[in-house]
Amino acid sequence: MFWEEYPSFADELNNFENYFNEKLSSSNDLITQEMNRLVAAGGKRVRPALLIAVSHLGDFNKERIWPMAAAIEMIHLATLIHDDVIDKSSKRRGVETTHQKFSNKTAIFMGDFLFARSMEIILDEFGNEKIDEALLRQMKNTIKSIKLLCEGEVSQYQRQNKKIPTFKEYLEAIKRKTALLFKASTMLGADLSGMNKYKVYKMGKLGYYMGMSFQLVDDIFDFQEQNNKLGKPQNNDFTQGIYTLPIIYIYGESENQKQLDRYLEKPEKYSEEIKRIVHQKGGIEYTKQLAFRYKDKAQKIIDSYKDNKYGEIIYWLTEKIIDRNF
Repeated sequence: MFWEEYPSFADELNNFENYFNEKLSSSNDLITQEMNRLVAAGGKRVRPALLIAVSHLGDFNKERIWPMAAAIEMIHLATLIHDDVIDKSSKRRGVETTHQKFSNKTAIFMGDFLFARSMEIILDEFGNEKIDEALLRQMKNTIKSIKLLCEGEVSQYQRQNKKIPTFKEYLEAIKRKTALLFKASTMLGADLSGMNKYKVYKMGKLGYYMGMSFQLVDDIFDFQEQNNKLGKPQNNDFTQGIYTLPIIYIYGESENQKQLDRYLEKPEKYSEEIKRIVHQKGGIEYTKQLAFRYKDKAQKIIDSYKDNKYGEIIYWLTEKIIDRNF
């Protein structure tokens, strides 16, 4: 089990998992059954776990924290369902994807249900009389993160198969795709547990750095041997015209451009050749180094909290994110 090194936290997350499952129920039996199936497929629940752990560094209140942690995970699950439709992925975490089992339409509606349910659960749990400034501030921040995520995905679609992004464009893309939801998680945990504005800001930076590191590692997996344990769809971004840092880095060297252009015209045919050149020319190593730099920035922030059990857990998590499977 991912969290077995910290048994008491693992127990807390198991209890949260039961709460999360209850909140996924719908008046439509098909939606309820599908939500249960997807949740049963597993997942480390990194975002809600991070939110919960950060909140323990302040004045922890389960009634305030768990609804937001559930909402964050629902938003994440919704994006995965929609991504699988776009990417035409047949499996995730070893099970059939929603659109593969049913249809694209059904999957889109399931994802939309999760987005709506995430907002509903917050209002159900708190009600207008309990929505204070901290909660309202972080609800706005979370909604903004979802908006930016969607805008980022559309921008990626506009570039698809057309151009190699710049380094700056790539960093902006992974910030919107992944890092902002990590940042929202840590800021929620900090603000809702009564931390001061400076600490909320620092916890937000912590989440941002962890999210950037997380996505950089994910983008390395695209150039590794297929691994069903990773929970990622079994395809390559570059075969779909989505170019990540390992390719962007080596494409920046003019000597590689002509060869890569030829391979990328038929990426499925030349998939192994693309992986080989990316490894040989240093694309993987460069991406690893950047992932480690973001990890180091995250650890610099959380280092002063390591005497607290939950600070230690977050520090450990920064290591686990980057050491998933190279």
